[in-house]
Amino acid sequence: MRLLVLGTGVMAKNQLARFPLIDGVTVVGAVDTDPERLSAFADKFNIEKRFLSLDEAIAWGEFDAATNVTPDRIHHPTTMALIAAGKHVFCEKPLAENYAKALEMTEAAEKAGVINMVNLTYRNVAPLQRAREMVLAGELGTIRHVEASYLQSWLVSRAWGDWRTESTWLWRLSTGHGSNGVLGDVGIHILDFAAYGAATDIDHVFARLKTFNKAPGGQIGEYLLDANDSFTMFCRFRQRRARRHPCQPLGDWASERVEAAHLWREGQSRGHSSSQRFRTAWLPRRGCRNRHLDEDRG
Repeated sequence: MRLLVLGTGVMAKNQLARFPLIDGVTVVGAVDTDPERLSAFADKFNIEKRFLSLDEAIAWGEFDAATNVTPDRIHHPTTMALIAAGKHVFCEKPLAENYAKALEMTEAAEKAGVINMVNLTYRNVAPLQRAREMVLAGELGTIRHVEASYLQSWLVSRAWGDWRTESTWLWRLSTGHGSNGVLGDVGIHILDFAAYGAATDIDHVFARLKTFNKAPGGQIGEYLLDANDSFTMFCRFRQRRARRHPCQPLGDWASERVEAAHLWREGQSRGHSSSQRFRTAWLPRRGCRNRHLDEDRG
């Protein structure tokens, strides 16, 4: 497979450390609108073909698939262009900024007969795979409640670099530069590994978002720091019938909630780059108090 790399940021570098190790995969070209970044990236990974626009790469055409490692807002138009050119796409999450665009991408890929895959890396984690197996086998009985959290601390440490001076991180804090904030960055992981681990689909989502004051005037240079830094989410699963386990009574899946509590980019302490937690809990179907979430005004 001849692979084109679209976008040459941090995640592209992480991917290029792995793609060449896969039998049959050859990276044949790279695309970025920043010529200096493109040149440095292509030189590092010995990529001969370099393009300053996706249109140029598509006109060249000598690739079978592309890995789309562009900012969130760019996923939809670039993926649609690649699909129209008959190319398979490995797209970073989130697939799109909203359901309508994601559905359009899905239907376009199906009509064109190409693959449009989303990079949801936590599906490869062994404990999550095992949790899903246990649920599908009925070993856990009826799942009533799932809790999940994902904490990152790169705003209060320099473990991954200095976000105040590096565009690599600043764009993640600015909606004008294509970011959907922490909700789009790690929220999609929360939703996917909770629903995938619980072996069901999500029917409804409710979230409260918070943006913290991180710089005078809420801006650093051209970057308006308006993307959300924290969210608390409740989700309702679709109802379905669980398989019976010998030690458990037969019952329906609870249409309960996934609670992703206090996902702060600040993290729990300085010096820790990230942490994540996945667990299940069994709650009564009746008699549970509803929790009310108030926006953090601190």
